Amino acid sequence: MTAIAVVVYSLFVNLDRVIQPSQRRLEGLTLIEPITRSIQALQLHRGLSAALLGGNEHLRDACASQEQKVTAALRALDEKLYPGLIESKDYRHIREEWPRLQKDGLKWTVAESLAAHTMLIEHLQFFEQRVSEEHVLIMETDVASHYLIDITTNRLMHVLEYLGRLRAYGTGALTRKQLTDDQRIELKVMMAELDDTLRHFNIVVDSIERHNPAIHGELQGISRDIGNSVSRVTGLVTADILSGRFATSPQDFLDIATAQIDRSYAQLYDSLLPMTRKLTQAHIDRAKQELYTSVGISLLVFLLVVYLTVSIYYAIIGSIQSLVRSLRAFAEGNLNERVKLNTRDELSLVGESFNEMAHQFSALLQIHREDEARLRATIETAMDAVVQMDDAGIITGWNSQAEKVFGWTNQEAVGRVLHETIIPPRYREAHVNGLKHFLATGEGPVLNSRIEIDGLHRDGREFPVELSIAPIKISGVTQGKAAGKYEFSAFTRDITERKQHERERLIAAAAFDAQEGITITDENGVIIRVNKTFTTITGYPAEEAIGNTPRILKSGRHDDEFYHRIWEGLRDNKFWQGEIWNKRKNGEIYPEWLTITAVVAEDGKTNNYVAIFLDITERKRAEAEMEVMNIQLQQANAQIEEERAHLAERVMERTAQLLYANLAKDSFLATMSHEIRTPLGGMLGMLELIGLSRLDREQREMLLAARDSGRSLLRIVNDILDWSKIEAGKLELVPQAASISELLKGVVSTYSSLASAKSLLLQQRVDSKLGAAHVFDPLRVSQILNNFTSNAIKFTEQGKIEISAELVSRHGDTEQVRLCVSDSGIGISPGQQAHLFRNYEQGSADTARMYGGTGLGLMICHRLSELMGGTISVKSAPGAGSTFCLMVSLPVANPAEQRDLQLRQAIEASRDEAPLAAPLVEGDRVVSVLVVDDHPVNRKLLKQQLQQLGLHTEDAASGAAALPLWSAGSFDLVITDCHMPEMDGYELARSIREMEQHDGRQRMPIIAWTANVLAEEERRCHVAGMDDVLTKPTELADLRAMLLKWLAKAGIPAAAAPSLEAPAKETAENQTRAGSAVDFNVLKKIAKSHTVQVEMLQEFNLCNRSDIANLKAALKDGDPEAVAQSAHRIKGASRMVGAMELEGICAAIERAAKKGDLDSARRAAEVLLDEAIARVEAAISTFIAAQ
Repeated sequence: MTAIAVVVYSLFVNLDRVIQPSQRRLEGLTLIEPITRSIQALQLHRGLSAALLGGNEHLRDACASQEQKVTAALRALDEKLYPGLIESKDYRHIREEWPRLQKDGLKWTVAESLAAHTMLIEHLQFFEQRVSEEHVLIMETDVASHYLIDITTNRLMHVLEYLGRLRAYGTGALTRKQLTDDQRIELKVMMAELDDTLRHFNIVVDSIERHNPAIHGELQGISRDIGNSVSRVTGLVTADILSGRFATSPQDFLDIATAQIDRSYAQLYDSLLPMTRKLTQAHIDRAKQELYTSVGISLLVFLLVVYLTVSIYYAIIGSIQSLVRSLRAFAEGNLNERVKLNTRDELSLVGESFNEMAHQFSALLQIHREDEARLRATIETAMDAVVQMDDAGIITGWNSQAEKVFGWTNQEAVGRVLHETIIPPRYREAHVNGLKHFLATGEGPVLNSRIEIDGLHRDGREFPVELSIAPIKISGVTQGKAAGKYEFSAFTRDITERKQHERERLIAAAAFDAQEGITITDENGVIIRVNKTFTTITGYPAEEAIGNTPRILKSGRHDDEFYHRIWEGLRDNKFWQGEIWNKRKNGEIYPEWLTITAVVAEDGKTNNYVAIFLDITERKRAEAEMEVMNIQLQQANAQIEEERAHLAERVMERTAQLLYANLAKDSFLATMSHEIRTPLGGMLGMLELIGLSRLDREQREMLLAARDSGRSLLRIVNDILDWSKIEAGKLELVPQAASISELLKGVVSTYSSLASAKSLLLQQRVDSKLGAAHVFDPLRVSQILNNFTSNAIKFTEQGKIEISAELVSRHGDTEQVRLCVSDSGIGISPGQQAHLFRNYEQGSADTARMYGGTGLGLMICHRLSELMGGTISVKSAPGAGSTFCLMVSLPVANPAEQRDLQLRQAIEASRDEAPLAAPLVEGDRVVSVLVVDDHPVNRKLLKQQLQQLGLHTEDAASGAAALPLWSAGSFDLVITDCHMPEMDGYELARSIREMEQHDGRQRMPIIAWTANVLAEEERRCHVAGMDDVLTKPTELADLRAMLLKWLAKAGIPAAAAPSLEAPAKETAENQTRAGSAVDFNVLKKIAKSHTVQVEMLQEFNLCNRSDIANLKAALKDGDPEAVAQSAHRIKGASRMVGAMELEGICAAIERAAKKGDLDSARRAAEVLLDEAIARVEAAISTFIAAQ
């Protein structure tokens, strides 16, 4: 009996699980109707309020009456709700907001009223959704019932809400008789959303046919009726409101829209809700019938068993035991167990009854399993992703749509933590906290409502979803709390496509309101849609145009062939564009620019044509006016042309005069350069040659004075030529890799003697953070620093001058460098500083008279700095000295450029160390040079310089005289002036090249020797066939370097440079023999002339004092790099004159400084340096006196 009781109880519980949810659904459906009626009343109140606030006072009474209906509907809803729903957050908000809307609604604007009504309606919809979810309406196991509940409580309500909004917005617009662009776009978006919502409603209606064909016919009729209502309202909005006609009165529109909306609501109340209740009640009745049948059979069996047990216990104990065993096996789960008795008594009837009960129970269980299967099928076939989660946040259910939406398979997803799987990181904390809050309080703000949020796909991308979460209590019941265990079902829909469509609809709506007329036709050319601009241009309103063809616009100005070509273009290219004449509704012919595009489907078939056109009447009128104006302008232009020709003639004359003047200036400068530099070059060259001979002290001083005067004059000429190049924009920079440190050394070396002569300390300072080499024009940077330094020495009587280079900043491979020259001189007042960079001006007239100079130097420096992209600044005050700085950005040299620099430095070093007058070629090899110049002094000077270098020379006074000599002789090199009578140097070079090519001779180096330093001169020389250019005057060192370069290229070996170092043993012996700090035999090997020896020693003394001062200053400042540089400089000079003791001391100081051992360097300087210098100066004085 216990087993039978267990079976009966199990059966009751299982069937009750079917009956109880269905009964809750019936209760929920009972609540849906009053909620819906409240929404319906509130929607109508929204429309009436919009019209009233828009100015339609005739509707005030109707609005007040509808307000009472809303209050009555909400009161009726209160009576139906149980306490738990009344106290819910959504319903509390509804009860609070409706009185506020009643009180203040008529004080608001139309937009504020619409927004407040719509928000209150949305809260009622959310509340309706909560009721649906709490009463498990969306969990119906029967698929047809599930879809029917969905369209009744969800889909249709959204359709009616959008329709209600159209009613409210349309009534307001008709009342105002106007529509802004934003309102028009909002109405179009609303209509698009209504269309989308209605489409989804129809999709679900069609889905019901597969599961319950019996009700599909009735639903199709309901769907058509609702669709007709929607079309009636949207058609009226399109034709009368969006078109801007506003012909319908607000009252008529309100009545029409309300009738259509009420008709749709009637379908809900009279058909859909009763149909849903009927299906649900049938489900309950079927389950109850099954329950009653099963329980009755079970009780009958139970009574029979009791009866048989009492009456024939002893007689049929064996059969009873057999029956009990079968019952026990059945109770333990063996549902296939049946009683088999061979008797024909009452006990066999009991066995048969048991077998019948077992069969009924198995059938009932099968039905239950089928219900469960249908539920699973419903979930699996649902259009939404269904994700189930327990109260620990673990995924317990995952349907096939969830696999598609989120990318995880069921096997992968089930068992994972939900918020780590499908929720973006930024929402996870809120999700966890919300779950905890619900389990503790039973409240969840996002539960039982639809929200839009971002979901997380397996591949990491986020996408928009519409989400509804319903909690389901599976155990535990505690009043007012969330005690017990819960499961949560999340219904998720990917709305990416919907969002995209919304954006596209907004864009399309905005595009359709363009300034161009737009016409859309079907594949047969029948107009299906036009925009407002179409009506503006053609005069045809939309309702007249739609259904017609564009032939209503035909003007008669084009023949059939014209239209045939249009259709040919559309057929072949799917596109046509051109000008066409059409006719307005009022008969006016007008021109338009028309573009037609065919809309082609995926199958290649043309579905529609889109025509976009512009009324070009004004443009045509303007063109006609322009044509008239053009004729007038042509006539005016003819007169102007005559005057212009006359003016052009005068301008040409003036231009020719200016061009001639400019050419005259250039010619004058070139001539001046040639005429001044030619004799000046001869003078300086002769002075250089005289300096190589034996002179006494007084003669040498006069020679140096003459040389300095000549060089000063040369600098003035160079300044004038540089300024001329700058003014003409012809000065070009020649960037190359160069060392700033070496450049500063060169400036110091150049001016050390001048500084020593005025007892000034001249020193340099280079920032150790600077790059080893940079790419810039070293000649022009030296020119700027030389000018700064020359001025500093000129205007400083005592103290020191410092030349510095500092790293300001570094950006990638570019360094910003500040190059400064600071002095302790007379200083410059602010007023004088304003004139420093003007042409031919100095600080003051007194300054010019006292110190001399043209005043061009700083102006040239200023323009050079601009060419480099840099700036020059000055900081000075009277009596406080001056600092002139060049700030410039320089690229750091790359490794290849640095290697080229090192090679050039090595060549320069070898050139500097080699004696000027040493032979250029090895052995007895005779090198013959042809010298061509029309100036006898220049020829004599150049011949003597070449002879000093051991070369054989012949000369000619013109190109005409030189050409026969070259042709008859055997020369290795030609040096020629450029400007000569009879035949100049250019013609000579061209002639030589032609003869070389004709006779098959080897190409001979030709070097131009010119006083014209303009860039055009150098280019002209190369074009004529010359290889290089020497500028007059030419110092012996420059001449030597040029000859070495071209003789090497001609394959003539150069002589080895004389060694500057005597063997250590010989040096020591000579020093011992001489008893002197200087081995003068070393000097005599370099310079044979006593005069040259004396000059070199005097120069050594003068420069050495400056170098010693720099060395001591560097030791004091603790700058190891500067110490090593100064020591190295003194060491090299000492070796040159034979001061080996001083060389050794400086070598030791240099080694210590390079190791960073400044203490050792200081000790060597303090103990040895001063005494060694004193001995060297004494020895030099004795040697010079003896000469």
